[in-house]
Amino acid sequence: MKFSNKRTLQYSDQFKKNHMTSKQDLLKKFDCIIKTVNQKSQDDTRHSAAYYHVVNELLKKFPKKLVSTRLFTELEDWWAYELTLSYDGIYLFCNHYNFHGLAPDNKLDMVCDHEFILLSVKSELLTVEQYAEQYGVESVTVRQWIRRGKIRTATKYGKEWRIPILTEPPTRGYSPASYSGKQPLTELPKSCEFLVAYDKVLILQIPEAKRQYQLFFSTTDNIEIKKCIQVTEAEKEKLELFLIAHPLVKYDMDFLRAD
Repeated sequence: MKFSNKRTLQYSDQFKKNHMTSKQDLLKKFDCIIKTVNQKSQDDTRHSAAYYHVVNELLKKFPKKLVSTRLFTELEDWWAYELTLSYDGIYLFCNHYNFHGLAPDNKLDMVCDHEFILLSVKSELLTVEQYAEQYGVESVTVRQWIRRGKIRTATKYGKEWRIPILTEPPTRGYSPASYSGKQPLTELPKSCEFLVAYDKVLILQIPEAKRQYQLFFSTTDNIEIKKCIQVTEAEKEKLELFLIAHPLVKYDMDFLRAD
């Protein structure tokens, strides 16, 4: 679909109002993030004071690294900065969007087709033993949490696990899980070969059957569900452990995503 120069300029201006397209926008947004985190630390009952202490330490490091990073004063059309504060650190992205027009709700219909990490401030990684000591549990308990998909932020280095310091112990009950692949997965075990066609997985527990789960598979470029299967708890745990351990798969749990 082609647009007139005047209409394209109008959409471009709308895009700039809703995204960070300059260094000044980025600095303003970071100030907003600090205020948001401070507010959350007072109201959030899910996370401990120690958790927010670590978050604030990360936020202190980020401006120092930002100052030493050369950025564009103003980005070209359809490019934008994006800040993400996740369990494994703070990331600054520079993204390009492919604009298709207006969606039915009059919002811009666009897809991010290029994403570049400009800088990151990583959170500390703990060994299983360090994590167990920090929370007063046995190492075997932590390994069991990982095996059962209770700790989804763990990263595997060889045969050893590392856990981001921002990861808190699991609570009772099951929480839905979402995983994304950074690129097509290869060398998959036979039981997971079907994953080559997808890069997003959503896992939900069936309310009427606590030990049964639904797995929804889709792709980043098309959020429509392409495959849905029902599995047992043991099958779910086996697949989820594979996803957690895979270096090209990321657990989708951004603490704060600031577009």
